[in-house]
Amino acid sequence: MHFTLCGGTIAKLGTARHHAKYFEALDSVELPGCFGMTELGHGSNVMVSFLSCSCLLIVEIRFL
Repeated sequence: MHFTLCGGTIAKLGTARHHAKYFEALDSVELPGCFGMTELGHGSNVMVSFLSCSCLLIVEIRFL
């Protein structure tokens, strides 16, 4: 699972630079990988999925 989901995604969607940077460390599990995906609607074709992200910034101002 580790290499199939994480490494497989890098293998298919990454560039030669990504392969050189991550494969050896992923293969030795020096770099533990994870995999996450999100989809608008449903399905599991992550190559054509779109990611929607929002951030709520809360600022607290204190006067001394």
